[in-house]
Amino acid sequence: MAKVLFLVANFYPTANSVSKQVATEFINHYISYNAKDEIKVLNLCEHEFPIVDYPILDGWDKLAAGADKASLPKEQQRKMDAVERMCDEFVSADKYVVVAPNWNLMVPPQLVNYMLSVCRVGRTFNYFSDHIESLLKEADKKVLTIVSSGYVCTEPGELNYFVGMDWMRNVFRLCGVENFDSILVEGVDQYPEKRDEIITTAKVEAEIYAKTF
Repeated sequence: MAKVLFLVANFYPTANSVSKQVATEFINHYISYNAKDEIKVLNLCEHEFPIVDYPILDGWDKLAAGADKASLPKEQQRKMDAVERMCDEFVSADKYVVVAPNWNLMVPPQLVNYMLSVCRVGRTFNYFSDHIESLLKEADKKVLTIVSSGYVCTEPGELNYFVGMDWMRNVFRLCGVENFDSILVEGVDQYPEKRDEIITTAKVEAEIYAKTF
């Protein structure tokens, strides 16, 4: 039985979100093939998740200097514990499905904040004077991103209109997760006459991925 962590970063309801529609197709088929897997969905835009801010950084610095956690203010402890639980959940997952739009060349800030909170020294990677050690490398984890874009942003020769995708891939690679695939749903606004065809094609691709992911 695998643990699958769905990270959804889209404010729109499913009816108005291309990435969520394709993700729904994927998850429905995935469940039919992997009924025993444990699936956790985190709607990053619908709930307030802890982020690494000054109180948390200050708390980590104090613990590193030898302070007793119990000596820290209760609110500071609460925030640190919330981030730690979120990190535990991320590290324990076997598979990750990231659902997001291309938002001004990046993924939405809620997803950025989440990844910055869970990808941490000592938990997902370590660095030394001469190398970086990826701590999730031996776990055979994998990632599937389902990304929508109103404009076609992956044409050969084009400028990189989606640096967010490269950033996501590199963050997971930093942690040691090299198996990284994507379903790109591009051009739904650029080619409105092809919108239904583009979405249908992506849903078929989602069903194919669901069989092997």
